[in-house]
Amino acid sequence: MKNSEQKECFPDMLAQKMWSPVHAVANQLAAIQNYCAGYSKYLNEFMIPYMLSTNYFSGVEQTRLLTTSPVKSFESYMELLSFNLDISSRSLIASMRVVNEYSKREMPNAITAMFNTFFNIEGEDLESFTARQAKVTDLVTRTYPQTIQDIEPEFGFHFEKQENGIKFAETDRFILYQVLPTNKEVKVRENGKPILIIPPFVLGANILGFLPRENRSYTHCYANLGIPTYIRIMKNIRETPALQVMTAEDDAKDTRFFCEKIMARHGKPVTLNGYCQGGFSAVCNLLSGELDNVVDALITCVSPMDGTRSTGLRKFLLNLPQRFNDLAYGAKTLPNGNKVADGLLMG
Repeated sequence: MKNSEQKECFPDMLAQKMWSPVHAVANQLAAIQNYCAGYSKYLNEFMIPYMLSTNYFSGVEQTRLLTTSPVKSFESYMELLSFNLDISSRSLIASMRVVNEYSKREMPNAITAMFNTFFNIEGEDLESFTARQAKVTDLVTRTYPQTIQDIEPEFGFHFEKQENGIKFAETDRFILYQVLPTNKEVKVRENGKPILIIPPFVLGANILGFLPRENRSYTHCYANLGIPTYIRIMKNIRETPALQVMTAEDDAKDTRFFCEKIMARHGKPVTLNGYCQGGFSAVCNLLSGELDNVVDALITCVSPMDGTRSTGLRKFLLNLPQRFNDLAYGAKTLPNGNKVADGLLMG
């Protein structure tokens, strides 16, 4: 009985052995294809801001070349070339280090799979190994980015849909929203101490409301405790001339206006909570004295108060030729003539 079963299984085993190398090659080709597709997408995302910066650079230099001596321009360009080569080499080294670490981790598995295949040992063979590699590259280059796109309806605040928040006040540059609890069992304590959150300008406010329905939201952590929670939302800069020409004084005055509104409602001074770049702005507003009597507590979170304490940023600024340490190389001119920092380039 056992012999007959072995005879019946032998053709299947033989076919499997014959097709296994074909499947392994197909899996490897799929992994390479996924990698190339992901790399091309990454390169494209990098090239768009690169081309923008090149356009701004040439526009500024066309004017400055006329007012700067050729010798100084040549020296500055050589310094910039050295600076770019240094950054490129460090980036390449970092990338190769990651590839090397992954290869070192997977090489023993590849050798084991090869031995298992050649000597018919139980365990992961070459077909299974290459299938796993193809799956990993597919997850990284296709599935993971698609997952990010799929959460878009849940990501952020969506105040335009009146989800979890209501409009409370407005200036020419900002809108103040009250953030409501996502937990329906929690009620806002009207006599509680209110908090005003200042989000970063570049990253935007939505990172502070990552996935509110899944309790992954910095802002809603306060709201779900019943704390009167408010957030200052910047208007669309493309459509708001007042925001395009905003000064630090305007920022401070708008913040005071919002704090006065909040304080009048809840009867207590406001806790100012600045996140990242918003924390730097909040500190400047507070130190100006503009928020006296309306703010009595300050919270900052990952805020860049002193860039000189950052080893990487300090080295970057010291090595960057002084001529190019200018926001003009990252500013775009809007149709109305106002100049603003290019959000895509800055991001």
